[in-house]
Amino acid sequence: MGKKATCKKNETLPDKAIKLLSSSKVYSKYDEMAMEILRAHHAMFVKANDAITEDGLYQIAENGAQNRHVAYDVLQQSSRVVLAILKEYGLTAKARLYLPQLAPEKKQSKLDEFFGKEKESAYVETFAKNDR
Repeated sequence: MGKKATCKKNETLPDKAIKLLSSSKVYSKYDEMAMEILRAHHAMFVKANDAITEDGLYQIAENGAQNRHVAYDVLQQSSRVVLAILKEYGLTAKARLYLPQLAPEKKQSKLDEFFGKEKESAYVETFAKNDR
C-alpha cells in the first residue's frame, strides 16, 4: 500500500545520530543508555507505522464500531520519545542553535577586530537577549 519508513542499507536513525555526535565530539560513553532508548523507541515507531500503513488507521470492531488502530498510541508515544532525545542531543535544526559544540562559528566583524573584541557564541547571545 504505502511506503515503509525504513532507512537505506540497514542504517537506522540511532546509528546516524551516533555517527554525527561522534564526529562533533559531543558523544561520550555515558550517552549509550540514551542511544539504546532511542534505538528501542525508533524500532517501535517503525513497527507501529508499518502496521498502520498496512491495516489502515481505523479498524472495525466486532460490534461494528470504528476504532483507531491499536498501534496508533504506540506510534504517538514513541515519536515523542524519539523527538525528545533528538532535541536533547541537538539533532534537530532548532536545537543545534543552542548547543555551542554544534553551532556554526561566527566571524568577527572588522569593527570588532579593530577593537580586539571576540564574538560570543550564538548560545550566549541568545540567552543574553532573553535576560534583559
